Amino acid sequence: RIASVSSTQQITSAMKMVSASKLRKSQNAIMKLRPYSSKMTDIINNLCSSEVEDMPLARQGQVDNVLLIVLTSNKGLCSSFNSNIIKAAMQRVAFWQKQDKYIKIDLMSYGKRGSDFFKKQTSFDYVGDNDEIWDNLTFDKVAEIADFLIQSFIDKKYDKVEIIYNQFKNASTQILTYETFLPITIEQESIETNNDYIFEPSKAEIVNSIIP
Repeated sequence: RIASVSSTQQITSAMKMVSASKLRKSQNAIMKLRPYSSKMTDIINNLCSSEVEDMPLARQGQVDNVLLIVLTSNKGLCSSFNSNIIKAAMQRVAFWQKQDKYIKIDLMSYGKRGSDFFKKQTSFDYVGDNDEIWDNLTFDKVAEIADFLIQSFIDKKYDKVEIIYNQFKNASTQILTYETFLPITIEQESIETNNDYIFEPSKAEIVNSIIP
C-alpha cells in the first residue's frame, strides 16, 4: 500500500509540473498580445474620427436580430469558470427579450460546457457550435469565424453581435466580460484631435483595410 501511494504521488507530481508549464506558456502568450491589442485600439480610434460613420461595419439603427457568441471551455473541474459565463449569457438573453419581445436572438457556442447547456434551451435559437476550435486554436481559424460574422452583419442578418467570455486576469481570477463585436464603435474621448499626421494612403482606405 505504501509503495502504491508513493508511486501515485510521483505520477501526480509529474502531472502537476506539466500542467504548470502549460499554464505559464498560455499565460505568457496572453500577456504578450495585450500591448499589441491596446495599441491597435488606439490607432483605430485616432484614424476613425470621421471615416467610421460611413463604414458598413459601423451601421447603427433599430436592433431586430441579435447574435450572442458565448465562449466556455471544453473541460470542467474549473470552479465557476463556465457556470458564470452560462449564467451571464442567459441574463443577456433576458435583457434583449425585455427590450422587445419581437427581437430575434440567436446564440452560437464555442466550448463543450456551454454547448451542452445551450442546445437544450428554448428561449432563443441555438445556431450551432465549434467546440473543436480550442483543441488547436490558430489565427486562420479565428479569422474564418470573424469573416463569417462580418459578412452576416453586412448582409443585415444581424444588427448586433455580442461576445460573452471570461477575460483572463491571473490564474485564479477571471473578469466576466460582455463585448460588442459589431457594430464598430469608437470612443470619441480617446481620439487625439490635435495631431499633425500625414496618412498614406487615405485614412478611409487604411480604416477599411485594418478594421476587418
